[in-house]
Amino acid sequence: MGSYTLGLDIGSNSAGWALLDKSEKPSIIAVGVRVFPEGVDRDTKGLEKSKNATRREARGARRTHYRRNLRRNQIKGTLQSKGLLPTDKQAFEELFKKDPYQLRKKGLDEKLELFEFGRALFHINQRRGFKSNRKSGKAKEDKGVLKEAGELQKEIENKGFRTLGEYFASLNPEEQRIRDWYTFRAMYEKEFDLLWAKQAEYYPQVLTEDLQKRIRDEIIFFQRPMRWNPETIGNCELEPAEKRCPRGDWYARKFRILQDVNNLIIQNPDGAETKLTGEHRKIVLDALCKKERLKFNDIRKKLGLMETQKFNAEYKIGKNGKKVESLSGDVFAAEMRGKNLFGPQKWDEMDEQEKIRLNDAVLELEDDELREKMMSEYGFDEEQADKWCWRFRFLRNI
Repeated sequence: MGSYTLGLDIGSNSAGWALLDKSEKPSIIAVGVRVFPEGVDRDTKGLEKSKNATRREARGARRTHYRRNLRRNQIKGTLQSKGLLPTDKQAFEELFKKDPYQLRKKGLDEKLELFEFGRALFHINQRRGFKSNRKSGKAKEDKGVLKEAGELQKEIENKGFRTLGEYFASLNPEEQRIRDWYTFRAMYEKEFDLLWAKQAEYYPQVLTEDLQKRIRDEIIFFQRPMRWNPETIGNCELEPAEKRCPRGDWYARKFRILQDVNNLIIQNPDGAETKLTGEHRKIVLDALCKKERLKFNDIRKKLGLMETQKFNAEYKIGKNGKKVESLSGDVFAAEMRGKNLFGPQKWDEMDEQEKIRLNDAVLELEDDELREKMMSEYGFDEEQADKWCWRFRFLRNI
């Protein structure tokens, strides 16, 4: 029998091997490698991107396309059934050769033919503007869509135009593309109301309040609720008769923090491993319950450890493909302790049951109800309450 050596090179995406014969005449008997395809995709920067994320983005695009077509078909069918658009294909095509912006401008002051008014409504339905999910439009207005749409709104007001359509009708499309602008949903809603009010003076029997509500609120400007239906939440595996606990629940966060701390092990330079003492656990838990994240270097300082003493969690790889550098804390408490909300002292002195009730309110109440609760029970002004509501949408998903 000869003497053999098996060499292995195990990586995250491959496993290499070599079998050596180390007898009197050493030789390589066989070598090989097995490459495993990554379980993730890569973005343009080379960072990891889950396959679920890729599928979700494609599904979202399909859903948006479907809903846009559905809204177009709904408005077309409704307008045709009420005599606001022709049913004849040729007449329909001829009507759509007219400039919709000129019709939208004219309709503010003069009588339009019913088909012309229908054409204007159909055009508003095609481009209905951006609607922010935040209750206050004051946050981050200096960036992106909000900045450009805000500048356009100011320009319209400064030049004395009443509506977006009237402003666009004044532009020369040969010199400036009208479709390059970002716009607010509120601009279209205002224009719709002005156009409908004026044309209803000429066609009161056709342009009724019921039809206005149907077209305005149920088709053109209909917006699905941002929050999921609670019925879509599955049942708990441990308590089948109960729904799964939301990640943003007070006790769910505490459980996750306790679990992370209980699993934390100190790895010493000599290879020995030690668990956290009771005093160590108390220090780390107290810090995590006040901060959104706590870096391992900060934990070492708080516990009086050396830099060469590592934690087992430091060797984990995050979703971004990089090493984990910190532990997740209580993001809800970190927000509440902020200077713009309760502040550290007031929040730390608050009774725990009151904190839990506020946490439950964030998860369960709609924005308007939560906003009213913050103003009436906690004494915040309107601007502060608006900022809270926007931030709490994030906290619901932590």
